[in-house]
Amino acid sequence: MIVLIVFGSVLLLIVGAFFSQPEPTYNSPPAPTVQKVRSTPASSTPSINQKRLTPALSVTSKPTNPLKNPFQVMNHSVHIITTASKYTELIRQMSYACRSYPVIGLDCEWVTIYGQRQKVALLQLAFKYGICLLIRLFQMDSFPTELRELLANPQIFKVGIEVYYDGQKLLQDYGMEVKGTVDLRHLAKRLRTPGAFGLAGLAQTVLGIQLDKDKRISISDWQSFELSPVQREYAAKDAIVALDLFERFSQDIPISEMYQYVDRPFKTRFNR
Repeated sequence: MIVLIVFGSVLLLIVGAFFSQPEPTYNSPPAPTVQKVRSTPASSTPSINQKRLTPALSVTSKPTNPLKNPFQVMNHSVHIITTASKYTELIRQMSYACRSYPVIGLDCEWVTIYGQRQKVALLQLAFKYGICLLIRLFQMDSFPTELRELLANPQIFKVGIEVYYDGQKLLQDYGMEVKGTVDLRHLAKRLRTPGAFGLAGLAQTVLGIQLDKDKRISISDWQSFELSPVQREYAAKDAIVALDLFERFSQDIPISEMYQYVDRPFKTRFNR
């Protein structure tokens, strides 16, 4: 009896110890970390690959930084004129200045397409008192009376190389009569000037000035939307140098003796 009681007590102790053990804990694996990716806003700077997709500026587009106007060439303030209203007052001022020195350096530029001369695109006028006008005739729909009167005045010399024929082109293309033309080669011939009788040759011999007469410039597109810096300087110098040559020749030939050459084309083997 005692043995049974002891055995039962031991058995109760064993069973109680078994059920009193704490439950095992199981650690769950850590949750994966999600990294936030910041999206690039639409206004941010594009990547290199994106920049390559940006179309280039067309060569015919209007430049964002227009060239300076007026600009300086050979101590002259050069004005590019595209509308009559922009130069009417300048023409008036120059007409008044011509009362004391009635001489204008004149030249013209045009475009030839498939052997056909187009209308005169650019008229260059240089005055003694530091003003030069580059008048883009082909862009204009009218011409002020002051310009027509200035060109038609026979008492104001218009000097240059083949200036008589330039006047004929202006008459044919725009109905502008040009009187008082004096081809500088008449004066050079009278003074027995050595060397070539083109504008560049006379500039080198008489003035010691070297003009760039690159054919690529002279036959370039004078009807382009905007003249390049090279074209602008080339055109201005032609008129200014013509004026300077006349002034130098007039030191040896009295003005009164120059009227015999007015509106007389200079005959060469090319224009006879």
